[in-house]
Parts: sequence; C-alpha cells; structure tokens
Amino acid sequence: MTMAAISPRRAGLAAALLWLSACSSPPTAPVAATAPAAVVEPALATDPAVSRFEQQQQDAALQAQRQGRLADAALAWEVLAVLRPDDNDYRARLSETRQAIDRGVAQRMARALSSRQRGDAAGAERAYLEVLSLDPRNTAAAQALREIEVERNRASVVGKFVQPPNINGRAGNGSSPPPAARGPALPVPVATLPVQRNLLEHASLLASQGELDSAIAMLTEAALAAPRDQELRKQLVHWLEVRGEQLTARDPRAARADFERALELDPQARNARARLQALPPP
Repeated sequence: MTMAAISPRRAGLAAALLWLSACSSPPTAPVAATAPAAVVEPALATDPAVSRFEQQQQDAALQAQRQGRLADAALAWEVLAVLRPDDNDYRARLSETRQAIDRGVAQRMARALSSRQRGDAAGAERAYLEVLSLDPRNTAAAQALREIEVERNRASVVGKFVQPPNINGRAGNGSSPPPAARGPALPVPVATLPVQRNLLEHASLLASQGELDSAIAMLTEAALAAPRDQELRKQLVHWLEVRGEQLTARDPRAARADFERALELDPQARNARARLQALPPP
C-alpha cells in the first residue's frame, strides 16, 4: 500500500506511534538472544516522554468531546487504547465515542434523505456536511454531495440557455420578460434513488461490522422520514429479525420487541411471526 492510499486519520495514528516508540526506546547495548523478552520492552510506565504524550492525548480527547468534534476525540482515544492496550477505560471511551458517531451519522443521513425527497437540496447538503464532520471517511455522504452539486450545475446550465417566450409570443432576445410572462418555476429534480442505495449500503456495512444497533437506528430514522419507501422498510424488518434472533437466548424481552416491531412494519414477515410464537410467554 502506498502512502497516498493511507487515510490522514490512520497516517496520524501511525506517526504518533512511531514518535512514541522513538521517545520510549533509548539506545541500549546489544542484548543476548537468550535474554528474557521483558529486558528489551520499553518502560512505558516510567518514561517521562510517554507520560507527557499520554496526558496530551487525554486532554485532546476530552477537549474534542466537549467541543463536539467526535472524530478527533475518537482518534485520540484510539491512540491511547493502542498505547495502553490493557486499560479498560480507554477502550470503553473509544467504544462510546464510536457509538456516538454512529448515532449522529444515522440521524443526519436520515435528515438528509428526507430533505432531498422534499427537494430541499441546501438542507440535505448541510446534513451531509455534518455527517462528514463526524465521519470523514463516509463515502455515502461524499457521493451524495457530489450528486447534489451535479444537479445544481445541471439546473444552472438549463436555466442559462432556455429562454421563455416574450409577451408577443416570439422567442426572447435575451432580455427578461415581465414577471407575469415567466410562469411558475419548475422544481429541480432530485435524485433520491442513489441516496437510498448509499444509505442501505451503509447500514449493511455497519451490521456486517457488528454495529447492528447503529444500522437499525439509521434505517429507523430513514423509515420515519420516508414511510412509503418499501425498500427501507424491507431492510429494517430484516435487521430487526436478525437482532431478535441474536437476543432470543440472552434477552427474550428485547427479542420480542424486535419481532413485534418487524411485524408492525410488515405483517407478512413470516420469520418474525414464527420466532415470536416460539418465545416463552412474557
């Protein structure tokens, strides 16, 4: 992999760890091959440079969280989790921050989809930019922003070359006709199918990576914004059934709620109905 293929976030993490290893590993005399491994391990707990670096990362993570910069906070917690792999607090902070990012992304993606379906390109654009501030690698939001820009450019070109007739019925000569002769403004078509496809792909990716709750939250928000979208409902029912099956053994009550929700969305969901009937009575 070339350096150009490495994301800035990963590159920053790699650079930090390289700096850390340089600070925490002072030159030592050659060690015999039979020496215990502990002799050559860096003394992270007592190295002043490491302690300063760790404190800097903690301060950066907390400040980023206070300011709502969750992507920066996640990066700092990730550095600390790599630095101290046995520290449960760092891992918990990283997990909480990533879950907050997923929830924020799901809410904003659903808001963007709703805005585009209403023809509000500016509102959708704002929501997608907020998604990228939370998750700079979100390809669905980036692709949607490109589509909005294409639509905007297309509408601009069409508006430039199409001239309405003048009040005498002949083609205009470039001057604007009176307001009464212009007629109602035509709405700019908005491509919602690519947005829907990106959202469904994003939800499937989250689910495949173990973030099933985030995937369901994203699809739930989108289904509320577009209640007539059958494909969204179908995907939401599927993942509710999957989560219900996972919860059946350890949390039957939560599993029941997922199966009942799936049946509300699709009364013909036979798998959800069969699983619900197999659960013990509440």
